[in-house]
Amino acid sequence: MPFLFLIDNSQRSRCDVVLKLAPVDINVEIEQIFTCAMSTTRFLANQKPNGSAYVIGDVGLLTALHDRGYAINETNPDCVVVGEGQLLNFEVLEKAIKLIIKGLDPNCPTDSGVRLGCGSTVFFLEVASGRQAYAGKLSPLAIPSLKDLIHDIENL
Repeated sequence: MPFLFLIDNSQRSRCDVVLKLAPVDINVEIEQIFTCAMSTTRFLANQKPNGSAYVIGDVGLLTALHDRGYAINETNPDCVVVGEGQLLNFEVLEKAIKLIIKGLDPNCPTDSGVRLGCGSTVFFLEVASGRQAYAGKLSPLAIPSLKDLIHDIENL
């Protein structure tokens, strides 16, 4: 029976998730991993194939964007994509006020307590830009991407 691991974290790539599961004897193929970054990038690729993005996020989001043909552009992007990441500062935020995505957690539990989630970053950008975010990992716009992936797996 086909199955997927749905990952609600844009920091890790699918390969990272496979490697993280292996030591606890959960052996899966990379095709069985679906991340929120993949959902976002599928949506973007349907809206504007081979576009460009300014990214606030980590390797999982960057990998998913590259896999969909998106270029990273810090000066004139087609959109701004916000995900989890460690490199957040005011310079990064100031660059990001062109386009915004939404549907993300305001905070995230960690082993050492709670830290800010990318929902807090998006809220900051919405207030600063005066614009509402458009799509995100918890958005209804993500559902078609997941349905497409399930269809692809069933037809392997």
